[in-house]
Amino acid sequence: MKVFQIKRTLFSIRELIKIRGIALACILVRSILVNSDMAKAATNITFDKPVVLNGEYGVLVNLSRQHEIDGWWDVVNPVAPSTSLVDGEFLPANHIWQDDTVWWDVTHPGSTNNSIEIDLMRDHFIEGFVVQANDEAELFIEYFDEANDWVSAWFVPNTAETPHGMQTRPNWSETTEVFTLPTTIQTDRLRVVMPLNIVSSFYSVSEIHAFGHVVPEPSAFSICAMTQIFIVSGRMLRVWSRTFRS
Repeated sequence: MKVFQIKRTLFSIRELIKIRGIALACILVRSILVNSDMAKAATNITFDKPVVLNGEYGVLVNLSRQHEIDGWWDVVNPVAPSTSLVDGEFLPANHIWQDDTVWWDVTHPGSTNNSIEIDLMRDHFIEGFVVQANDEAELFIEYFDEANDWVSAWFVPNTAETPHGMQTRPNWSETTEVFTLPTTIQTDRLRVVMPLNIVSSFYSVSEIHAFGHVVPEPSAFSICAMTQIFIVSGRMLRVWSRTFRS
């Protein structure tokens, strides 16, 4: 009986080694998939993604106050469609802040907590951002993490030293320069919000780009390998159950 149990134990050990080998193979395959994808040039993953505007937009509380600040704007333009934020097209530098933009006045009660959410549709690795907003605006780009919390990814600074109007960050004179994150993040959605200490009453955004890669789905090989693990595990359970009954 002891010899029989020893044989079963040895069989179980061999099966366990098989499982570990298959599991390591799965990990290796996924690592290869991720690394091969990351080796490709990052693309703008926000392009044509769904956008939700939370809050109220396009309400200017005091037109005369706006005229005193800018001196060259006497009408109120409608808010641009939310889809314009991810259409891949930047406005010219110094463009009027409420013309073809998603804009709001913080002094309007319904606009004090405005936010812009972008649904990436699936998980992505994100390496950097480009944002075009009015020169006085300071913003945060946040991402939704695995703990279901919004986490700050980039503080978008104002460009107070530039002329009034729409300016690109990180480089107001170059729309192709990307702000590179210190660490790649993984998420399926992004959000643009205002800081707690608001420095400007007027906010407008015209373009939001995030550069990265799609997180690879499990390959057919990985699915096959996981199936083998379940098969081997079932065999081990049957052996162990017979051993305990003996």
